[in-house]
Amino acid sequence: MGYGNGFMALRQGLYLDVHGTTWPWQLSAGWTGILGYLLGGGDGSVGQLALVVLLMDGLWGAWWRLFQPPLAPREPAFSWLPYATADAPWSQINRVLVPHFFSRLILVTLGVLIIARALSPAAVWASGLALVIALLGGWTARVWRSLTPFVATGYSIGLPLWAGAYLAGEWGMAVALSGALTAASWAYHCGSRWAWLWRGLAVGGWVGIVSAWVPPWLTALTAIAMLLSTVTPKEGHAATLWWGSLGSVVVYYLLRG
Repeated sequence: MGYGNGFMALRQGLYLDVHGTTWPWQLSAGWTGILGYLLGGGDGSVGQLALVVLLMDGLWGAWWRLFQPPLAPREPAFSWLPYATADAPWSQINRVLVPHFFSRLILVTLGVLIIARALSPAAVWASGLALVIALLGGWTARVWRSLTPFVATGYSIGLPLWAGAYLAGEWGMAVALSGALTAASWAYHCGSRWAWLWRGLAVGGWVGIVSAWVPPWLTALTAIAMLLSTVTPKEGHAATLWWGSLGSVVVYYLLRG
């Protein structure tokens, strides 16, 4: 693989979703990873936070996009080559994988290992879990598409929030928060048949964990915001309510400490 192809593969695979040029209302993997890391008592230096964002948003996000099916079936570039004919194995693989799949996979995985080792050994274990969930997301996208939004929510919200606190060493409370946020998002995405179940789990789990940190009035306000996030018709508004609930609790908790 030449340097030009390698650079192209890495550029196509790496994408940060931290909304650096606008207000971070959207709960992305980068912001939730930072929140989890700070909530777990991690080092708040710019360098460490940058590594957290690069790992959980850029590199884990690249894994997710790699395993998703291509937007449209691709035809072989050189049809006269024996291994690029319509019925050749390489052509079949080329139709179900994104462009430059193998070179991007090698580069992204190498980047994950380097950044994870620079953070802590715990980041390597968390990255292994991220790889498993990314593979699961690729499988559901091909054979059970209705489950993909649920896997994607866990990957982009629940996993980074837990993993950030796990890297910092205190992740028990982040597990409950990530579970509540994920359940709220599932209530938003699923039909009316299961929505009330996920709403109940989201609000119940949220109140159960948050009430130990903040006064009752803030617990009630954030619980109402979490509930409203599951019924609002616009995903951006729902994400704003998730962010407001989580951010207000975290800010109060950190100021109190």
